Amino acid sequence: MTCVGRLYEKIRRAIAEDRLVFSLHAENRLSSRGVVRWQAVAGFMEAELAGEYPQARPNPKILMRQTLPDGAEIMAVWAYVESLEAAKLVTLYYRDEQ
Repeated sequence: MTCVGRLYEKIRRAIAEDRLVFSLHAENRLSSRGVVRWQAVAGFMEAELAGEYPQARPNPKILMRQTLPDGAEIMAVWAYVESLEAAKLVTLYYRDEQ
Protein backbone atom coordinates (compact mmCIF):
# COMPACT_ATOMS: atom_id res chain seq x y z
CA MET A 1 0.00 0.00 0.00
CA THR A 2 1.36 3.42 -0.88
CA CYS A 3 1.76 6.32 1.52
CA VAL A 4 -1.24 7.93 -0.14
CA GLY A 5 -3.32 4.79 0.34
CA ARG A 6 -2.43 4.67 4.03
CA LEU A 7 -3.69 8.22 4.60
CA TYR A 8 -7.02 7.49 2.92
CA GLU A 9 -7.30 4.22 4.84
CA LYS A 10 -6.60 5.90 8.19
CA ILE A 11 -9.34 8.45 7.52
CA ARG A 12 -11.75 5.81 6.22
CA ARG A 13 -11.19 3.62 9.28
CA ALA A 14 -11.61 6.53 11.69
CA ILE A 15 -14.91 7.47 10.02
CA ALA A 16 -16.13 3.86 10.09
CA GLU A 17 -15.31 3.71 13.81
CA ASP A 18 -17.04 7.05 14.47
CA ARG A 19 -13.82 8.77 15.53
CA LEU A 20 -14.75 12.15 14.08
CA VAL A 21 -14.19 15.80 14.79
CA PHE A 22 -15.40 18.85 12.88
CA SER A 23 -13.54 22.11 12.47
CA LEU A 24 -15.35 25.32 13.34
CA HIS A 25 -15.06 26.27 9.68
CA ALA A 26 -16.72 22.98 8.65
CA GLU A 27 -19.50 23.54 11.20
CA ASN A 28 -20.13 27.00 9.72
CA ARG A 29 -20.13 25.62 6.16
CA LEU A 30 -22.53 22.84 7.12
CA SER A 31 -24.87 25.31 8.79
CA SER A 32 -24.82 27.83 5.94
CA ARG A 33 -25.63 25.08 3.42
CA GLY A 34 -28.33 23.39 5.47
CA VAL A 35 -26.33 20.16 5.72
CA VAL A 36 -26.16 18.19 8.96
CA ARG A 37 -23.10 16.26 10.12
CA TRP A 38 -24.44 12.78 9.35
CA GLN A 39 -25.13 13.79 5.75
CA ALA A 40 -21.52 14.85 5.22
CA VAL A 41 -20.27 11.61 6.75
CA ALA A 42 -22.79 9.28 5.05
CA GLY A 43 -21.37 9.50 1.54
CA PHE A 44 -17.71 9.11 2.41
CA MET A 45 -17.46 5.35 1.84
CA GLU A 46 -18.77 5.64 -1.73
CA ALA A 47 -16.93 8.88 -2.47
CA GLU A 48 -14.19 9.38 -5.03
CA LEU A 49 -10.74 10.47 -3.95
CA ALA A 50 -9.97 13.73 -5.80
CA GLY A 51 -6.67 14.73 -4.21
CA GLU A 52 -4.24 13.96 -1.45
CA TYR A 53 -2.08 16.32 0.53
CA PRO A 54 0.00 14.15 2.88
CA GLN A 55 2.42 16.99 3.63
CA ALA A 56 -0.33 19.48 4.59
CA ARG A 57 0.04 21.13 7.96
CA PRO A 58 -1.10 20.94 10.66
CA ASN A 59 -2.65 17.63 9.47
CA PRO A 60 -2.43 15.58 6.26
CA LYS A 61 -5.57 15.96 4.14
CA ILE A 62 -7.54 14.38 1.33
CA LEU A 63 -10.12 15.91 -1.00
CA MET A 64 -13.17 13.77 -1.71
CA ARG A 65 -15.97 14.05 -4.29
CA GLN A 66 -19.03 13.03 -2.32
CA THR A 67 -22.75 12.79 -2.86
CA LEU A 68 -25.15 13.82 -0.12
CA PRO A 69 -28.19 11.62 0.56
CA ASP A 70 -30.35 14.12 -1.40
CA GLY A 71 -28.12 13.66 -4.47
CA ALA A 72 -26.24 16.97 -4.16
CA GLU A 73 -22.56 16.68 -5.06
CA ILE A 74 -20.02 18.16 -2.68
CA MET A 75 -16.29 18.38 -2.30
CA ALA A 76 -15.12 17.59 1.22
CA VAL A 77 -11.69 18.10 2.75
CA TRP A 78 -10.93 15.49 5.40
CA ALA A 79 -7.83 15.47 7.60
CA TYR A 80 -6.31 12.89 9.87
CA VAL A 81 -5.50 14.16 13.35
CA GLU A 82 -2.81 11.79 14.61
CA SER A 83 -2.96 12.95 18.24
CA LEU A 84 -6.67 12.06 18.39
CA GLU A 85 -6.53 9.17 15.91
CA ALA A 86 -9.56 10.84 14.35
CA ALA A 87 -10.86 12.00 10.99
CA LYS A 88 -11.60 15.70 10.84
CA LEU A 89 -13.96 17.37 8.41
CA VAL A 90 -12.10 20.56 7.55
CA THR A 91 -14.51 22.08 5.02
CA LEU A 92 -17.00 21.25 2.32
CA TYR A 93 -18.55 23.03 -0.61
CA TYR A 94 -20.92 22.25 -3.44
CA ARG A 95 -19.09 21.13 -6.56
CA ASP A 96 -20.57 24.03 -8.57
CA GLU A 97 -18.98 26.48 -6.10
CA GLN A 98 -15.48 25.65 -7.38
